[in-house]
Amino acid sequence: SQLASTIDVLPTVAGIIDAKLPDNKIDGKDIRSLMVDHESPSPHVSFPYYYAKNELQAVRDSRWKLVLPHKYRSLQGDKGGAGGIPSNYKMIDAGLELYDLESDPSETKNVIASFPDIALRLQAEATKWRVQLGDKLTGVEGSEIRPAGRVN
Repeated sequence: SQLASTIDVLPTVAGIIDAKLPDNKIDGKDIRSLMVDHESPSPHVSFPYYYAKNELQAVRDSRWKLVLPHKYRSLQGDKGGAGGIPSNYKMIDAGLELYDLESDPSETKNVIASFPDIALRLQAEATKWRVQLGDKLTGVEGSEIRPAGRVN
């Protein structure tokens, strides 16, 4: 029930075997505490949802997901393609939306009007992610943009 991801595998395993992490910045965090104490809080405050070449489209914490304005493709109820021919997608505008993932994991009810304080808190998290990693949608250049790691 806590925030964790595959990005946490390297720092967690390194912590378990007492190995030194590489000098390059690692986005993951050591989540050993979550493995031994199910009441322990996640070391992550939030996770960003980046898509389509650095578009920050949502931010979530352990309970809430804030969808940020963006466009996305949808079949919107249409049948998919047939015979190897894909169906045409429609472009849909997502607005600023808030979902309670605890009571609505399918994200069917936008509750932003009922929880404006949570929306503001997650918007502040989105701002932090933009400053760090940038955001094509808002034109923000991130201060920590770096190339993907490569194994030689």
